[in-house]
Formats: sequence, C-alpha cells, structure tokens
Amino acid sequence: HEEKSLYLGVSIATIFSLSFAVVGYCAFGEETQGNILNNFPEDDLPINIARLFLAITMFLTFPFAFVVVRLSIN
Repeated sequence: HEEKSLYLGVSIATIFSLSFAVVGYCAFGEETQGNILNNFPEDDLPINIARLFLAITMFLTFPFAFVVVRLSIN
C-alpha cells in the first residue's frame, strides 16, 4: 500500500513539474531560468507568495527521500 502511494505521489509531482516546465518555456523561451519564478520581478507579490510556497514545499518534501530508503531496506 505504501509503495502505491509513493508511486502515485511521485507521478503526480512529475506531471506538475513537466507542465510548469513546458508552460514556462512557452512563456519565456530561450531566456527561461532553471527556477521559473526567477523570471519574474522581485517585487511581484503573487510571485513572492509562490516563492514562499515553493520553499515550504521543498522543506516539507525532504523527508520523502527517507521513505524510499526505508522501503528499500525492508
């Protein structure tokens, strides 16, 4: 059951990441930066909120790496 949840979560995250990558490239072309949010001005409030949520997401998803290790040991 845990493995199916893990695969589903990673699959959804991959789909979201690829979607943002394609949209970002279509919007900014060759000048697209590695972090799509860096293409926007630093004083843009909605983008800064998105940056905050990205930081929170990165902080909270870090423990998932240990789930994979735990499953591979068992």
